[in-house]
Amino acid sequence: MSALIDTWNSVGAAFAPFDAVTFALMAVFVVGAGYMMDNVASILTFTFGTLVIFAFAVFARAAWNTNDIETLARSDWNALLALQLHSLAPYALVFGLLIALVYALKSFATR
Repeated sequence: MSALIDTWNSVGAAFAPFDAVTFALMAVFVVGAGYMMDNVASILTFTFGTLVIFAFAVFARAAWNTNDIETLARSDWNALLALQLHSLAPYALVFGLLIALVYALKSFATR
């Protein structure tokens, strides 16, 4: 039970600093991935691809709002190199579950 609580706390901590625009970007990418997925066997591929596209979109949004893109790119690259699996796991978990939910809703709607 404590592992479930730890997972829930890390998911909450990962998504706490998001604002409405970031959640909207996430929703757009998750719905798009869920609609493009042909079968459930490709959930890992679509989750990873959606995470990569989401990361580029968040970077582009941050680059749009700054004047020093070189420093932003360097700091984001260093953060990516220092990324640990337990930091990435909540994002993969939430993205994967939401993509599977959208796929399930699409499958039920097309029957």
